Amino acid sequence: MSERSTPYRNVPQGQSGNSSTSGATPGGERASGLDRIAILSGLSARERMLLAALCRSAHYISDEVIHPSGMALEDVGFVVRGSVQLVTPADASGCFVHHRVEAGQQFGDLAVLGQDLSDTSILACEPTELIICPGTEFLNILSRHTVVSSALLRQYAHALHSLDRA
Repeated sequence: MSERSTPYRNVPQGQSGNSSTSGATPGGERASGLDRIAILSGLSARERMLLAALCRSAHYISDEVIHPSGMALEDVGFVVRGSVQLVTPADASGCFVHHRVEAGQQFGDLAVLGQDLSDTSILACEPTELIICPGTEFLNILSRHTVVSSALLRQYAHALHSLDRA
């Protein structure tokens, strides 16, 4: 999602539930949130701090729309706390496909990699904290850090294997 069209709400720095922000490094809270993301676990603390400086935080209440259908999804959302539901129409019959993304996981990565997800709505299932990474930065991470791209490929392979067994 681009900055002009993003429904993600920015959270002003120093206003996230942590009352002890004096002396904190800019993006430090986002960096500690990125510590919880599975595909980023192979990055060093410094690399996560650099990435965090390029991201923004957003908080949502239960059942709040994070991303409405009909808009291009251009960013990657890392779920730090809570969970989100991706809802996509499956076919002309009106059936919908629901996919839940839990804390420690991400969404929007497929859209950044070229899959059209403009018909997908994203909703908070509960109070949820996200770290939003611009899609261009996510692609840069994948190209510069094989540990992240390998983790993402393993995640996709696991998902395909799970579908195959269903």
